[in-house]
Amino acid sequence: MKKINFYIGRKNLITFLVASVILLVAMYSFFDNVLYFFADDTPIDLGDALELNTEAFSKVENGDYVQIKGITSIQGGNIKKGLFGERHIVYYLNGSSKFIIESVVKNDDENVGPAYKTIKGRAYAFKTNKKAKKMFDFFEKSLFISMKEDGFFIEEGVEPRTDYAGLVIFLLFLGLMVVNVVLFVRPLKSDNSDLEEIDEL
Repeated sequence: MKKINFYIGRKNLITFLVASVILLVAMYSFFDNVLYFFADDTPIDLGDALELNTEAFSKVENGDYVQIKGITSIQGGNIKKGLFGERHIVYYLNGSSKFIIESVVKNDDENVGPAYKTIKGRAYAFKTNKKAKKMFDFFEKSLFISMKEDGFFIEEGVEPRTDYAGLVIFLLFLGLMVVNVVLFVRPLKSDNSDLEEIDEL
């Protein structure tokens, strides 16, 4: 009887460890989105693309919420993202080689030509972020436009406390982690109670 209990315990331990590692990795991948969700909703103002606020620019880090003004370019690209193939466009700001912008297209009348606008969104450095580096390379190889390596890729419209997807998924994985721990601890309690009854006998 003790050997059977010991075997079941080992099996539960392996399952628990494997599930825990998978869930922790999944939670970690969304943790940055959770932090951004609760971040300050006042953007770092970088000024105008042609008259950049260099002091504010030097303080921007991956994932920061920023604001930049400038004239949108015509040249860029189209991307389809998500389960429903949501259309996005990518462009830069005329006269500046430090920013690539990605924006959701809500209707076909949007972004049909150059316009002076204020862009707010989440920034990622070309040097240190994989997603930003891919966009940097896309402009270099496909559009033959060279951007500055110290620049940023900005996801327009991604603002704190507006995108609940990352938070919901993180909480889902957290709930699964709690269930995983409960399912691991409960059999151990049962085994201990059985052993106590045997000792009393």
